[in-house]
Amino acid sequence: MDILFNATAPAVTAPSTAVASSALALPAGGGNSIRVTNEGPNILFLALGDSSVAATLPTTGAGTRTSTPIPVGISILRRDPKDTHFSVINRAAGTSVATIQIGEGGL
Repeated sequence: MDILFNATAPAVTAPSTAVASSALALPAGGGNSIRVTNEGPNILFLALGDSSVAATLPTTGAGTRTSTPIPVGISILRRDPKDTHFSVINRAAGTSVATIQIGEGGL
């Protein structure tokens, strides 16, 4: 049986612009799941990692490692307890707001 993500899980919000945010700490509270929701109004790109993480945009041509795109109004779930920080970025003219929660369970 799947466990639903706690509706009152600890959360932080972060604005996203054309410049990658500095590495921001994930919310305290424990758990092995990270839920990220893009509140919009544009697609944002998310990177998870340690205190040196920086979000990047995809490039044209050769596929290189980049951040995960999250469409507007979509939540994604990651299960990687070693991540401690996140960073977000948007394309040149875009802005968005990311809400990051930490807890247990699924969407």
